[in-house]
Amino acid sequence: MAAVLGGHVEAYASTMACKAHIKTGRLRLLAALGENRIADFPDVPTLQEMGTPIVTSNFNALIAPKGLPPEILETVHQAFKKALTDPAFVSAAQSVDQVITYRNPEETAKFFRDQNERIIGFLSYLKPGN
Repeated sequence: MAAVLGGHVEAYASTMACKAHIKTGRLRLLAALGENRIADFPDVPTLQEMGTPIVTSNFNALIAPKGLPPEILETVHQAFKKALTDPAFVSAAQSVDQVITYRNPEETAKFFRDQNERIIGFLSYLKPGN
């Protein structure tokens, strides 16, 4: 962030930690890296909308060891599912521009597989001639 604000680099991929600088005009948001446009900047297109086959976003996931007993997995899963709807948690997440997305264990596994495919696709996209 310091390097881009100081003019030492031309671009920076960031979380919305730079939102204040965008709002004041010190930085210009060129594209959203996720699947959707950013709510606070609805006029800024995603990279996909601009024709670049790249989708990435920050995410958090709770991961357990393989072979965890199903009843323990379900207990932990339900506790975190409930926590994601707690008004205090939702408010805290929104205050730092975090998007809450619930995925059950199967959807989370699919999400990780899809992310791996996207990374492989992105690396292919970077090859000379693309």
